[in-house]
Amino acid sequence: MSSLWGRVETHGGVREPRRSGAPRAGVAVVVASVFALLFVPAAWPGVSVQGSLSRAASALAGQAVTVVCTRLPGLEGEVGDQRVSLDLDTCAPLLRRAARGPDNVDAAESAAALAHEVGHVLLGSCEYRAERYAMAHWREVYRALGLGTPDSVQAVYVLSMHQALPPEYLAPGAGC
Repeated sequence: MSSLWGRVETHGGVREPRRSGAPRAGVAVVVASVFALLFVPAAWPGVSVQGSLSRAASALAGQAVTVVCTRLPGLEGEVGDQRVSLDLDTCAPLLRRAARGPDNVDAAESAAALAHEVGHVLLGSCEYRAERYAMAHWREVYRALGLGTPDSVQAVYVLSMHQALPPEYLAPGAGC
């Protein structure tokens, strides 16, 4: 006789494991939980480093904001319904730095991009207002991620990136 686990050899005989579906159900629950933790954004943000981005954005906004790292060709980020999507290339320096590593300008620039998107959550679609918000608050994001205090090299780099933005980010336009 066979079971869902097959035959189990014992001292000279064959013992049949119980036939209940419980072991399979338990395995299914474990597999589903692991899948959710690995592939569903914010399934359990306390476990992931990516969750630290949501916590930093929420602290900055003063309200719940979910940050998701995804592929956004040609964009650093976008916003919708209390959710900030950042391009993987924008997230990478923050995730690496949140886990370990030396200071670098890429993490500072990415912190400014996250602050910019939080600005959109709070202030709407005006690029000028979101960018002003980012320039005033990117250091808070940097510190909230446990990256320390940005140094003068990082600050100058973020300012230079800001000054290189298109005009709608630097001056109020229609709809602002």
